[in-house]
Amino acid sequence: TATRAGKELRNFNIDNELLDYIKDVPCHADFFRYVQWHNLASTATRNMQIPTLILHYETYEDHLEENLNKLLTFLEQEKTGETAPFITGKRYRDYYNKDEVKALSRMIRELANIDIWPLLEHYFDDEVTLKVKQ
Repeated sequence: TATRAGKELRNFNIDNELLDYIKDVPCHADFFRYVQWHNLASTATRNMQIPTLILHYETYEDHLEENLNKLLTFLEQEKTGETAPFITGKRYRDYYNKDEVKALSRMIRELANIDIWPLLEHYFDDEVTLKVKQ
């Protein structure tokens, strides 16, 4: 509920305008943790100067071997054995209606660090994700 969302998120200095977006997001606490994980991982790797490689799940569908080779190169590993088949179709966009997706997009855009939003925004592009149920 909105009241519960307010109580949970006020601990993180969430302003009322953002709270208005969050109240319309199903599982808002899970999405909040998702964004915070990305924010903190980015901050930690940058501050500690740890090399990173960003791969997106959906690129494995059409570019499995290319992504696998990028990953192996990054990890400085050799390929051993055959590539396991990649199971496609794990997208959850159709679980949410158009208004929920819009609220979630606004929430994530507001909470994400400046370097994280560009990595996540394509998940809100109808060209990449499954159709939104009306």
